[in-house]
Parts: sequence; C-alpha cells; structure tokens
Amino acid sequence: SCFHNMDNIDEEEFYFYQDVCLLLRTVEYYHDTYLVKTPCMNSDQTGNRWIMELLVGHESCCYRMFRMEKHVFVRLYNDLQDNYGLTGSKNICPAEIVGMFVHMLGHGVGNIVCRMAIDVIKPPDPEKTLNEIPDEISRDTRYMPHFK
Repeated sequence: SCFHNMDNIDEEEFYFYQDVCLLLRTVEYYHDTYLVKTPCMNSDQTGNRWIMELLVGHESCCYRMFRMEKHVFVRLYNDLQDNYGLTGSKNICPAEIVGMFVHMLGHGVGNIVCRMAIDVIKPPDPEKTLNEIPDEISRDTRYMPHFK
C-alpha cells in the first residue's frame, strides 16, 4: 500500500487511495518502459568488440541486428565452432563471421542470394547435362549400378 496510516479513513477514501496507488504504479511502469531508454545503437566499436558488446548490451540490440535472441546466437556460434569446424582468419574472428552471415540472412539478403543462385548456379547445357550419364560414372562399376 502507498500510505502507511490508513486506520482512520472510511471505505470511500480507502478506494480512492487504492486507485491513486494503481495510477501511480501505471505511470511508473509507463515511465520505465517507454521513457527511460537504454542506448542501443551508439557503439564506436567494430568487429569482434562490437559483437561482444551486442551480446552483453541491451536486450533488443541483438535481436534487431541478427533477428535472434542472444542465447540463440551464442548457441549457433558454439555449434558452428564445436561441431562444424568454424574458424576465423587473420583478420576476422568466428563470431564476426557468424554475425555478418546471420545479419545478411535476417535482413532479407538470403532471398536475394537464392534468386541470384538460380541464374548463376546452373549447368552450361541443362538438356545435355541432365539427360546423359558422364563417362566417369558409366565406366566405373562402383557408381554405375546406382544410375540404371
């Protein structure tokens, strides 16, 4: 209760004070949720430091950048490193690689890459290539039984 000495009040005053308390809590919630802002995209860091800042910073920053929550990004990063051998290079660490990749996918670049792949990744002569069995396979007894 907001008020400590409520022994000498009638029922109507009690409900009034209760409404005042509810109103004050609502204002406090609104203030904390919508008016008190934790800075999000104000970093002067780049590369790995920026990734680490995202992962320890404001809750919504990681989601805005990567379209996933922090714990999901960390699980993906660890899984790619531990189970699939993701390594960095001289100039870029694995976390940056995952960050750039996930950022591009999360912001629609994946759709563009898929559309481009239809034009770029295709056999030179689809009619001939897809209807004929290459000589390397037709002469090799290990593979040919699977293409009959």
